[in-house]
Amino acid sequence: MLSAGCHSAIRGVSRAFTLAEIILAIAIVAAVSALTASMWLPDAAAVGDRPPESVLKTAVIRARAESARLGEQTVLHFDPRGFFLISDFKTRREIARLYLRKADERAAKAAESGSEESAESGGEPRESFVKISFFARDPEIVENPGVEFPDGEIREVRFSPDSAMTPFYAVLSFSDFARTVFFDPFSGDEDDSLAKGDGE
Repeated sequence: MLSAGCHSAIRGVSRAFTLAEIILAIAIVAAVSALTASMWLPDAAAVGDRPPESVLKTAVIRARAESARLGEQTVLHFDPRGFFLISDFKTRREIARLYLRKADERAAKAAESGSEESAESGGEPRESFVKISFFARDPEIVENPGVEFPDGEIREVRFSPDSAMTPFYAVLSFSDFARTVFFDPFSGDEDDSLAKGDGE
């Protein structure tokens, strides 16, 4: 025979779920739903284009870091097919490529590995949606009229192991406007005091 205390404990178990159990079940369902949704729905940012200003800044940082790491000069060049190329200055050996489009990066990796994805992309590199040009920037020299610096567009920017770089600014030309990005030749950071957008 069951005692009165044991009988009430058994009857309490058969009543209902506690609030904590219900909240735990809802949390588990939400977590499983979020995981399965991320597998089927791609992130819009992951399939789209990267902001060119952001990739340019990353390329400058990477070129400076590679120069310091190697102890040699490196150069940064923008390829019209939509990527920044970082290479050794003396040997012109490629160090890194930074793509504006993630799809182009995936296609290049597939082409290197020889997979079928490169055949599906047509094999021909596409022109970039933005034109990026580098221009020499005259350093401000006081009382030194005998020194001349080249003006106009330059093909590449050079970085030294001591973190110095060619004084330059970049013009990012889109179909409907252009943006100019200035860089400090000593820190490599964007120089916001001179930055301007044309047509914005």
